Amino acid sequence: MLHEESDEDQATFLYSKYPYSMYLANSFQATSAQGELSNLDLDKNENNTILPLSHETISNNLEKETVPDGDNNPNEKEFELRKLLTSWQLEQLVDHFLAERVYISVLKVIKTKHVDMLVSNFPIGVQVMFDHHFEIWRNEIGLPLHDLTIDNLPISNSVSTTPSRSSTPSSRETFSSNQRFLPYCRPSTSDDYFSLGLILNETSKGAMLCDYYDKKNKFAEEQRNMLVALIATFYEDKSTHMSLAASYRLEKEILERFPTEKIEFYRTSKRGKIYNKVSNMKTLMKSLLSEVKGSNKLEACERKSRIDEDFEPEIDAESCLRCLKFDNLSAEEFDSCWRACSKYRLAEIKKQSTAEIFNKWYFYKQPSGYRLIDIDFKVAFHDRDGLLDKWETYFHPLLDFLTKSQNLKDKKCKNGRSAAILHALHGYLVPTKVFVNNINNKKTVTRFTIRDSQEAFLIMGDSATEIEEKIRHLKTVKTSIQPFIYGIGKDIFSLEQIGLYFDDVRFEFKNFIRAVDICYKIMYLFNLDFPQEAGIFYSFIEMFFYEFKSNISNPKIHILMNSLRNA
Repeated sequence: MLHEESDEDQATFLYSKYPYSMYLANSFQATSAQGELSNLDLDKNENNTILPLSHETISNNLEKETVPDGDNNPNEKEFELRKLLTSWQLEQLVDHFLAERVYISVLKVIKTKHVDMLVSNFPIGVQVMFDHHFEIWRNEIGLPLHDLTIDNLPISNSVSTTPSRSSTPSSRETFSSNQRFLPYCRPSTSDDYFSLGLILNETSKGAMLCDYYDKKNKFAEEQRNMLVALIATFYEDKSTHMSLAASYRLEKEILERFPTEKIEFYRTSKRGKIYNKVSNMKTLMKSLLSEVKGSNKLEACERKSRIDEDFEPEIDAESCLRCLKFDNLSAEEFDSCWRACSKYRLAEIKKQSTAEIFNKWYFYKQPSGYRLIDIDFKVAFHDRDGLLDKWETYFHPLLDFLTKSQNLKDKKCKNGRSAAILHALHGYLVPTKVFVNNINNKKTVTRFTIRDSQEAFLIMGDSATEIEEKIRHLKTVKTSIQPFIYGIGKDIFSLEQIGLYFDDVRFEFKNFIRAVDICYKIMYLFNLDFPQEAGIFYSFIEMFFYEFKSNISNPKIHILMNSLRNA
């Protein structure tokens, strides 16, 4: 006599007869949360008792089985599945999943109640590790497991909170339909973690960001800032501490959910935008003070030269130096003699101070001394002329980038040729770092403005007299003056004279980009610090045009570089 079977018995019977993905697809059509299988192709009698399936019925059901989208390319789907499970170090599950036709597309829609049946025949250790990685993966792709959580799990004195995965019917009957297996959850700690998927799904701004990305397939800086602010606000509202590890994990989830984003847009150093956003002012100030102490220690030590190569001085270098000093050489002979002792000079530049170098090689201070700086820079750094070579190529992409309203904070900056464009660029690469100085046992905090950054790069004046007055003023308020460009004219679009000031030396130029090129090369060759006010600006010049690594990094630099390269 046939006995009436429970829902769990029906599920076990189906699982033994059909591939797993077919059962999963059919179970989505069930009409009740308790697992009624009304839409499955079963034969029942009047008493609602399952009848044995004939061979013909099984064959018909197999013919009706639907394949998830994309499975018509099994090699590709197998590769993706194998890649995912291998990254979890669970290669032993691959063949089983393939036999059950469980591909990535199925894992994206699978419910927690089905996980129990899928891996029930594997050792407990394998089950736990799969649940652990599977839960993290679903959160990272923005599809968290919402059908059952700790908060809505019923508590029963007769049921263990960590049920066994035994596949026997007797074991399954001890659980109600809403107490199915829960994926592995870490023990709760004081530092709770909220995934990106949860934040996006539970906030209106999160939904807006997802819709924007789905339409545009990319984020602008405005959307990135909104996303960072959204995450920070969510954690603040929940009174939850943001650890560094949690910020790294959120950054990884951002890259998973929004594939066109890059890690450089959110983090260029140990602490990224997310971590910094949720840090309070007290933590920020402590970190800044520690940075200042660390920088003071570095300044006390011997400065490391930017010239990595060790140059072997030429044998006749001293003879060349005497020729430069005392012989009446033509311009061509002078350049030839200068190049003949370049390695000797570069070896000294690595070891000696700028004052010592300029005292011995005073030719640098002559009106045409910038040519000698250019010669030595090319020898030291293998003919790098990035700004001169690339400027015309990237002028229009840079102009287009700056004309976007969300990219330029200084709205008064107009667009024009070379000088105006580089001047306006400071309106995007806004100084962000706070400098703390200890003067007379009193700590002063300085945050530079866009104008400070612009004037550290270019000083404008109506006449040469006005420029000289500004230089005299700088000497009274600063202990040292970094190289800068000056322009004489009624405005930046009509420069009548272009010059470069460095250590009381003034070089005259006819081309503005050439002046910027030499200004940068002076600082780099002689290992001078970039002006604090314009550090981000010069770091962009350094990284993009000359392709050097920079000690200063900022997400805006990487966003701008990415935009120019993809223009």
